[in-house]
Amino acid sequence: MEILGTTSATGGNAATSQTRLAGDYDSFLQLLTTQLKNQDPLAPLDATQFVSQLSQFAMVEQAVQTNKNLESLLQSSRNAVMSADIGLIGRQVEVPGRGLDLGSSGQASFTYKLGKDAETAAVSIRDAGGNLVRTIALDPKAGEYSVAWDGKDDAGNPVPIGDYKLDYAVFDKDGKPQSVTSYVAARVERIELDASGSTLVLSNGERATSGNVRAILNG
Repeated sequence: MEILGTTSATGGNAATSQTRLAGDYDSFLQLLTTQLKNQDPLAPLDATQFVSQLSQFAMVEQAVQTNKNLESLLQSSRNAVMSADIGLIGRQVEVPGRGLDLGSSGQASFTYKLGKDAETAAVSIRDAGGNLVRTIALDPKAGEYSVAWDGKDDAGNPVPIGDYKLDYAVFDKDGKPQSVTSYVAARVERIELDASGSTLVLSNGERATSGNVRAILNG
């Protein structure tokens, strides 16, 4: 199990604001007390103004405390997500992507989805150097399809285990490129943590968040 990175402490903004507010509030009270002790009995200070300022300080203090509570809830939510992500280490997940992981079984599979009918559809499988390894004709009709690759090139020869890329070529009847959604399965090798949360590092060389995980597979 591998977890990399560090997370910054949340609540920093709220804590800083609250400390600054406390200092300003104490200074204001000391000033108010000094002014009340030394006020001219014949020209007393305006009590309404002080009450208004006290009310404003109370409102700001309440806003800072609310922000602190929200940051605490956010950190709790992040901790829950990270705990769930840690449980994914070593698991096979399906995520959006085009990186194909050809493992020791010598086989791989992927899923593609077309939002509307196309005229022609095919996918090219390329190695890490961008060299064409295999071309597979796809069903051009709208829908979602799973495709199995036997790990062989166009000549029928087994290719080395490693990472490959899917390069889709889908065109409409006018010869214009058509969008395609691609999903691949890969193993979660480790988790990297930063201030924004956690990232899954996959066996196909790609990265994803747990929110992008479409399915958790057996094995």
